[in-house]
Amino acid sequence: MNISQDEKEKIESCIYGFIIGDAMGIPSEFERRNDLLNNPITDMVGFGAHSVPPGSWGEDTSLTLATMSSITRNEKFVYDDIMLGYTKWYREGRYSSYKRAFGVSNTCNISIRNYYKKGITPLECGLSKESDNDNSSLKRILPLALYCYYKNIPDTEITNLVKEYSSLTNRHEISFIGCFIFIKYINYLLQGDNQLTAYKKIKKLDLSIYSKEAVQNYKSILEDDIYKIKFEDLNSSNHIIDTLECVFWMSINSKKFTHAIIGSINLGGDTNTIGALTGAISGIVFGNESIPLKWLNKLQRKDYIDEKISDYINFLLKDY
Repeated sequence: MNISQDEKEKIESCIYGFIIGDAMGIPSEFERRNDLLNNPITDMVGFGAHSVPPGSWGEDTSLTLATMSSITRNEKFVYDDIMLGYTKWYREGRYSSYKRAFGVSNTCNISIRNYYKKGITPLECGLSKESDNDNSSLKRILPLALYCYYKNIPDTEITNLVKEYSSLTNRHEISFIGCFIFIKYINYLLQGDNQLTAYKKIKKLDLSIYSKEAVQNYKSILEDDIYKIKFEDLNSSNHIIDTLECVFWMSINSKKFTHAIIGSINLGGDTNTIGALTGAISGIVFGNESIPLKWLNKLQRKDYIDEKISDYINFLLKDY
């Protein structure tokens, strides 16, 4: 297999892993962990939390596809165009799996309305308080992670891109750090590291451009060994740090793609985002052959997804 074909399949499995995790987690979003453990979801089912058919992907995928489309079209990050795409999703159901936007987070709701109703510039649309560090920027960071790897972007530029892109929804330093950590983890996996090796490298990242106070919030990930804590101690909320903790725990402790996805979507809480990010990682690690066709083929608007992924791959690999 030549390099470009190998990389093409790696990107495909990463993005499809993300979308499957999102779609699998939609029905169980907001449910309690104990309820799910007593009656776990193990297949692509529908309805549940949002009353949408099986294979319906939500906000995470819609924002990701909107971002991919903008980057493909402009061959760079044009934040007005990205926010316009988010607005079309929010108001018209564009980039959606099921006729309309559903499951819109409070942060995205406010940020997008800041853009189209108040005319606030894209980089000032996001929320900036310490209490505003939900996972709204992390859930849509995958296109940037892939862009940084395949366009060979140095860390000094990645941190700037992260700050700008995250600021569309989250303008606090804690969100910048979490997004940077995830991007570097994805990049280590893409270069061939396994989950544990990539995690050990994460713990050695130079985060000196960020305040010590903000970095200290990630002690469980950067100083402790998050994958060693007890399953019952995981907090599967939509806070960016809780989300990253769950994603690293699931990714490192799972031996199969299916195990990672099923484990993630039965945590309760923000199951679709945790499932999506875990799915992206697991897609890289375990490859295309690990993704069940019965899950893949149940995805809503599969042809549309295929087209968006193909276009983005062609852009990423054009000069690779």
